[in-house]
Amino acid sequence: YFGYLAISFGNMTRFLVPHDSKGQYCGETKAVFDKPNVIFFNIPESIEEFVFKQNNTQVCVKECPNKDFDFYSNETILNWPQSRSQLICVDDQVPDTYEDAEELVRQNLCIANYSATVNIKNRCLTIGNEILVKISWFDLWLN
Repeated sequence: YFGYLAISFGNMTRFLVPHDSKGQYCGETKAVFDKPNVIFFNIPESIEEFVFKQNNTQVCVKECPNKDFDFYSNETILNWPQSRSQLICVDDQVPDTYEDAEELVRQNLCIANYSATVNIKNRCLTIGNEILVKISWFDLWLN
């Protein structure tokens, strides 16, 4: 099934190596060489969406987040100087002020919230997501 999808769409590298919304391969392209993992602004629901969806913002990151983050929570607002390091943005655009960050979230340039994730083949996937089961199976098949 996975091989069929990759061959059908003609790009095996795109299938195997995570990439950001700009098409840069995480951990391989110079600009994101130190960021081997990808996080999705909206976690994909199907394997097809996971591999081929083009309109889901994706960002290469050094590590997958291991705890929940909610940009609009009182904790984040009240502790902005400490919370800003948890904000994940396109092109590492983490602003100094909460108000500037809020504008980037509105423009979909920063993730408003995310749950703790696990790293499956350099993809940051939410624990419990149905696709996680499929990807875990695929991971076993690759190894």
